[in-house]
Amino acid sequence: MVAALVTTFGGVTYGIVASIALSVLLLLKTASSPTTAVLGKLPGGIWVPLKDYEDAREVPRVKVFRFDAPMTFANKDHLEAKLGKMDLQDANQDATTPCSARTAAVVLDCASVASIDTSAAKALARVAEAYNYRGVSLFLANWHGIDRTSNAVLQDLKVFAAVPEGRIFFSINEAVAAAEIATAAAAIAAAAAATAVGASP
Repeated sequence: MVAALVTTFGGVTYGIVASIALSVLLLLKTASSPTTAVLGKLPGGIWVPLKDYEDAREVPRVKVFRFDAPMTFANKDHLEAKLGKMDLQDANQDATTPCSARTAAVVLDCASVASIDTSAAKALARVAEAYNYRGVSLFLANWHGIDRTSNAVLQDLKVFAAVPEGRIFFSINEAVAAAEIATAAAAIAAAAAATAVGASP
């Protein structure tokens, strides 16, 4: 519409320039703000955006978050902001909720993550370290491999120290199952520690 108006009043050359400029702006907007979604599981086992499917259900104490783009300097802030928003909206983070019911693991669906640049890798490491500090484990799902350069960046920045190999899986189901096991083990350890403290003289 804008390009057509520019062409009408300014000529073909200005119309072409306007069309190219609009295309670039739209591309930048898409690259910096890719779609994201908190996922739930349908009775048939398919993971879908919670907001789009009433029958989808979350796994207790586990959040599944999908990021629909390669991770770059242009969208790293968007990734952190969306994860932060998910945490704020999570009813399990309410201070009155017992620790045994709060979110203990976040699964990041990486099906669309084909590459990660240095800035995004640093952001991912920050996210993982922040979760670890809060006692929340970050898992990566649908991790089918990234390009060699991105893998070298992750190694150099020690991202895999914050997200060890044991938390990286080829599917969401595998990652969620591992998260549930880790969450249950942590709950048992916490209960045992509390019992030991209560039994001490």
